Amino acid sequence: MTMAAIETLTVTAEPAQARSLAIPDISEWQGALTATQVQQLKPQVAFVINRRQYGANYVDKDAANNTSLYVRYGIPFGEYDFATFTSVKAARLEARDFYQRANPATRFYVLDYEVNDLRSGSTNAAVKAWYQAMRSLTKKKLIFYSYASFATEFANTARQAFNAQWIAEYNRQKPAIPYAMWQYTDAAHLAGIPTAVDNSRVNVKVHPISWWTATGSLTTPMMRAVSRPIVEKTVAPVVKVKPARVIKTKHRQHVKKVVTKSVKKHPVTKVKAKSSKSVTKASKARTVKKRSGVKAKRVKKTVNHRRVAAKKSVRPVKRQLKHVVVKKPVRRHAVKRVVKHRRVAKVKRAKKVTKRRLSQSQRHPRRLKKVRHKR
Repeated sequence: MTMAAIETLTVTAEPAQARSLAIPDISEWQGALTATQVQQLKPQVAFVINRRQYGANYVDKDAANNTSLYVRYGIPFGEYDFATFTSVKAARLEARDFYQRANPATRFYVLDYEVNDLRSGSTNAAVKAWYQAMRSLTKKKLIFYSYASFATEFANTARQAFNAQWIAEYNRQKPAIPYAMWQYTDAAHLAGIPTAVDNSRVNVKVHPISWWTATGSLTTPMMRAVSRPIVEKTVAPVVKVKPARVIKTKHRQHVKKVVTKSVKKHPVTKVKAKSSKSVTKASKARTVKKRSGVKAKRVKKTVNHRRVAAKKSVRPVKRQLKHVVVKKPVRRHAVKRVVKHRRVAKVKRAKKVTKRRLSQSQRHPRRLKKVRHKR
């Protein structure tokens, strides 16, 4: 049987009366309910959605009282967190606080995200962080609630991970985006509740009412509206293959071959034992013969070569000393010439000056007369 067939069976199996029942949203605005009020409320509702907290820092004062009465009189309910987180980290902490405060008998958890209080990060990242924190704490159904316009603008990608979407649209027209439950009014009146409440309807094509009221964890994937029957995939049978035999072989150690060269042994000549005195005389005689055999010319050459080498090694040192230490004496007559040249230059300059003065006096004789008179 396909998933579509199962879904149609569940929808038809539910009575029409159950689908017409109210699904109110109750918070501290409705006050603390009494036992009689809850008994009057029970036949009118399919289930109730109760607000647990308004952000991490404010808990509804009547939430604990009301949820305990729902448990006592057998009314299925879910709880929601009106989100006010300001960052990704704050979203995780808010989810953790919400889970710890909620009643363990709740059938599902709702994120009510309709106000953007974010100061850092993106809204999609914060909603995703809330979802991941809750998913790590529980296996129950997680629901996303918001207005259609706000949901598409601030959480269009993150809301897709939730098990269902609860969309508010207070018009006669249905929401423009896909939804599993529709909050169509904020002015419904029910017996046992003194004030007006928000009321919703379930989209049975996505999830029947029994999906919302079911107890326990969510073990099956989320059911959605299916237009085509799902064809089951046929998987080829697995053929068992025998493992290949492994033949173990002993590892032979590699031995290095050492090649030894054969050494020819010279024949040992036997020498007759002689007295110590005779041995010393014979050795002295041999050395004298060897020395006398060397030519005298060779000895002279070696002595000369050593002397020449010693002189060559000394010569470059003397040259260096001449260049560094010894300075050539300055000749006196060269200094005299320099002095004479300086004197001659001074005399020439003086002559030129006198010539200029004379030329000026010749050109302007009146000036010279005036100067002489003054003196």
